[in-house]
Amino acid sequence: MPKNITNNLQYEKFYLTTSPNEEIFLAYSSDYLSDDIYLMYSNDGGINWSVPSNLTNNTRESITPCIEFFGNNLFFLWADNSHVLPYEDNFDIFLKWSSNNGDTWQDS
Repeated sequence: MPKNITNNLQYEKFYLTTSPNEEIFLAYSSDYLSDDIYLMYSNDGGINWSVPSNLTNNTRESITPCIEFFGNNLFFLWADNSHVLPYEDNFDIFLKWSSNNGDTWQDS
């Protein structure tokens, strides 16, 4: 039987990638409690997963997550409408990166 790793009532998009050390990273957008994007990781082949961390944490919509490793750096790209008016019609694309597997993030 497949393992439920999000226990979420609703999610929209997800993106999966692996680190150079073979850790698995999952970014997903959820509109259950907020329209934010969350990151989870597993360092044991998907048996156990971290608690989700909110990557976007804003007042509007964050959608279409994309995460990818380039070398040892993890890059996170997403669309967001919290910085433009009217909110419903306009999305900008944002990028940030991490050199420590998502523990801290740098603006590009």
